[in-house]
Amino acid sequence: SVTNPNLKNGFQKDWGGFFNAGVMVNIPLFHGFEALSKTRKAKAEATLYRTQLEDAKNLINLQVTQLRKQEGEAFEKLTMAQNNLASAEENLRTATVGFEEGVIETNIALAAQTAWLKAHSEYIDAGIELQMLAANLNKAEGNNHAQTK
Repeated sequence: SVTNPNLKNGFQKDWGGFFNAGVMVNIPLFHGFEALSKTRKAKAEATLYRTQLEDAKNLINLQVTQLRKQEGEAFEKLTMAQNNLASAEENLRTATVGFEEGVIETNIALAAQTAWLKAHSEYIDAGIELQMLAANLNKAEGNNHAQTK
């Protein structure tokens, strides 16, 4: 059942002579400084993001500096391990010749072999450490591609 919108006849089914229609429009006359508030909020957020960006840059620079220092130390460690390996090889060669000639006892020859093995292991470990630090440094600097030297 349909009722008519006639104010005089109420809720009757016949349509009278008057017909009223209305439209409601909401137009705010005063925004209460809404634009100013939004502008201030946007400026505050921009300042916050700039601060966070600066902090991130500082942390990255600190990490790169630390990794470069560690890489330099690892390079020195590799150089020392290489020198120790050369000394151990010479010691092993001398001990082997002396053992074959019967001048050096077995335990001394075995100690020379053990020293060479230890020096060789330290050389390998130092090389691995240097490669790992170089990879971490490349990653921290944003150079994720593999580089061959």
